Amino acid sequence: MDITERTSLREILSTWPQTRPVMARYGLLECGGAAGPDEPLGWFARVHRVAPERLLAELREAIAHSAAADTTAPVPAAPTPAAPADDLYRRFLVTAVAFVLTGGVLWGAINLSLIGYHRAFLAWLTVGNQAHGHVQIFGWVALFIMGVAYHVLPRLKATPLRHAGLGYASFWLMAGGVLLHAVYRPFMASPALAPIPVLAGLMELAGILAFAAVVVETLRHGTTPADPSDKYLVTGTLGFVAMGVMNAALLSVMAAQGTAVLPPAWNWAYRHLQLTGFASMFIFGVSLRTLPVFLGKPEINPRLDRLVFPLIVGGFLLRAAGDVLVGTGRLAPAALLLPAAMECVGLLGFIWNLGLFKRTVTPADGMDAAARAYEKFVYAAYGWLLVSVVGIAALTAYHALSGAPAPHALMGSYRHALTVGFITFIILGYAMRVVPVFLGRPVYSARLLNATFALMMVGNTLRVVFQALTVPFGAWPFTVAGLSGWFELVGLALFGYNLLRTIYSPAPPTPCRAPDEAEEEGAPEISPSLTVARLVDAYPQTVEVLVAMGFAPIANPLLRATIGRRITLAQAAQIQHVPLEEMLEKLREAV
Repeated sequence: MDITERTSLREILSTWPQTRPVMARYGLLECGGAAGPDEPLGWFARVHRVAPERLLAELREAIAHSAAADTTAPVPAAPTPAAPADDLYRRFLVTAVAFVLTGGVLWGAINLSLIGYHRAFLAWLTVGNQAHGHVQIFGWVALFIMGVAYHVLPRLKATPLRHAGLGYASFWLMAGGVLLHAVYRPFMASPALAPIPVLAGLMELAGILAFAAVVVETLRHGTTPADPSDKYLVTGTLGFVAMGVMNAALLSVMAAQGTAVLPPAWNWAYRHLQLTGFASMFIFGVSLRTLPVFLGKPEINPRLDRLVFPLIVGGFLLRAAGDVLVGTGRLAPAALLLPAAMECVGLLGFIWNLGLFKRTVTPADGMDAAARAYEKFVYAAYGWLLVSVVGIAALTAYHALSGAPAPHALMGSYRHALTVGFITFIILGYAMRVVPVFLGRPVYSARLLNATFALMMVGNTLRVVFQALTVPFGAWPFTVAGLSGWFELVGLALFGYNLLRTIYSPAPPTPCRAPDEAEEEGAPEISPSLTVARLVDAYPQTVEVLVAMGFAPIANPLLRATIGRRITLAQAAQIQHVPLEEMLEKLREAV
């Protein structure tokens, strides 16, 4: 048996444990549990920016120079660079799901139902809507991004996670701050309770600063070459810090003024900072690094990336500053056209360069439909991003030409296309691709994942379309838009259950057997197509025969449960250079 790009890392480590040092050198051991990732070697090599040809040559050399390796022993769990924080991402992801299902989408669905019932936007719901939005951004999006970043960055940069203690501190500060904010923000107009949301904002800022320190230090000590995605991750980290500073400052001003409502002149710039400066930049960085490999698309064009990146960042910065100046009456709305055009052109260029809608050059051979169920979320997310790009361009043009801000309903429609359509959809899809890789097991239920997708698409479409329709048609579309939140609530609840069952399954499920391995009445026939695992399950006495013929790894139950279920007796004979008929005869005699 020879190693190819399609051979899984788990199979390589099981068959040739002596390759572990080579894998460790390139950071390829940090997922999938002690047995290693059950993903193709070529796939992992490209994600980690390692030339597959060079990796194959080094692995073959390690095998050739390790004839004395003891392959009968169980595969040891290698020390991993990020071992002190291996469980860190779980608490972030689980807490993020708890926040989105309570203060996030449930609170939002209730608010939407009230709006739908009254067929109008309700001024007295403004504080509740803003508190709900805070939970969505800080409790759902931020916690999820932080958890994934803590686990992914050390693997991509082939270095230990730096300052893991700060990582754990950032969790408690962020989770505690979001909880305090959600509970006490509606009562912020009370002088006695106003300091509590301010404290929450300071806790969140401290957690963000701790996260930023971990990310920057981990990136700085990375042993892999610089990557185009790095600048997006650094920019997203800076945007996160700026978001935390602005949040704490605005809460302090609100407490001093005795109000629970964000200052209108700063509200749009603050939201733009959250959604573009932080969340989207992080998503763009991770997307550049992984999605072309995940989906088998062409590599990005570095020259185009060097053009679109400054357009996105420059447009965002000018737009955020312009929004404040326009909101305070110091600048004419027409001044927003240039930054909006820069940002829109940059975003369109980024989407094109990412290549999601280009032809597939390396198909995901061997992945079944369940393993690829996440892909629809990715495509839908970037489709919704296109909708939001067109939406913000149209709304900016309306503001510039009319001199009046776009209707609140249209702004809310655009914002939902970005927050749920793009950001939440990419979180759902990405989580269901990388968490199974982290754990070395499949998604708990592809059916639940498909149901989540359908419900989220229905809910998001109803909200975006019918909220916009309230502008030309008046009250009746409010009723339909008011129902949309409940579709999203059920969809996210199914996602949360699916994610938790994936994370906390007691053990990886037994691999599915091929049709020719299905259980049959009576004992199986010893034939070339019979798998090694099926043979040993039916006839345990054949283990001694196989070991005597040189198949020592068969004595290891772990290896039998993994590669043994894939290798037939014909393949095993070929690997060990044993005449097939001779092997079959001895096995039949033993039986």
